[in-house]
Amino acid sequence: MSLKNTSFFDASVNLIGSSKNNNISYSEERQFEFWNPDNAEREIKIYNELLKKISEPAEVMGYNPNLLRCCDIPDHMKLICINDISLIDIFDDKIKTRSFFSGIVPILNYTTLKGSEFSYKELAHNGETLVVQLPYGGGGSKTFLCSVDNYKEIEKKCDNSEIYSVSVYQRGCQDYNIHCIVGKEQILLFAPSMQVLEISDKIEYDDSDYNLDLPVDLKGKMREYSLCICKKLQEKGYCGVAGIDYIYFGGELYFIEINPRFQGSTVYLEELLNKSNLPSIYDYNYRAFNNYEMLDTKNMIGSIMI
Repeated sequence: MSLKNTSFFDASVNLIGSSKNNNISYSEERQFEFWNPDNAEREIKIYNELLKKISEPAEVMGYNPNLLRCCDIPDHMKLICINDISLIDIFDDKIKTRSFFSGIVPILNYTTLKGSEFSYKELAHNGETLVVQLPYGGGGSKTFLCSVDNYKEIEKKCDNSEIYSVSVYQRGCQDYNIHCIVGKEQILLFAPSMQVLEISDKIEYDDSDYNLDLPVDLKGKMREYSLCICKKLQEKGYCGVAGIDYIYFGGELYFIEINPRFQGSTVYLEELLNKSNLPSIYDYNYRAFNNYEMLDTKNMIGSIMI
């Protein structure tokens, strides 16, 4: 569900892409911000409409497994590659996630407060731009940049009863993401990407760039921190794909969040795996959950394991 069809799947359904190669796309007739959790009910409705039309037995793998849990799955169909809901609830919450990994990898200083308590003038003592973020949401849909120019507007947007994290915006930083696969015995890291972001009064994901030539020290930090994070996930029983977001500045790499699902950049990673003569990321995900042996990724294009 919501995955571009590859040779791994018999068929797929997406909110993006084309209706080719046994892929059913709703992109032309159902345009909305599918990464925004406010639109989850609309997305679930689309999937439920399709699931009713499938009569043969099938296994279903979800782009976002937690969202797929909310769908009406017929008795003749089986959800696969699903983690324990208690783990997903942690990693879908950015504040809980940072607490979970505190002391394991570098994390930016931040504070948490209710929307009713947020005051730009009290928090930005030197006129800094602040990142104001709800604990849930993807693609930057719930992340705001608050500055001396727009703080009154942002303060009005804050929900008084919601909890926000607030940190100083690091100008000139670079954003990175890496897909990982956590198996019961194996941990695999894939080529990282640089995230292309649209910066306005929000920080929104726009695209990914896998054509990177990273410094040796940055590769080392990303490899070390990602393996530490994945080992912690493995210890807690998490399995399958996970996306890790970082920002890099001042010679240090800082952990931002975990995406316990496939990501917007997964389609580009698929192309890179194909060029590297390696299996689909979906095949890796399936094998991780079934404790099958997985091919090493150290020789893929852009690997940080070399």
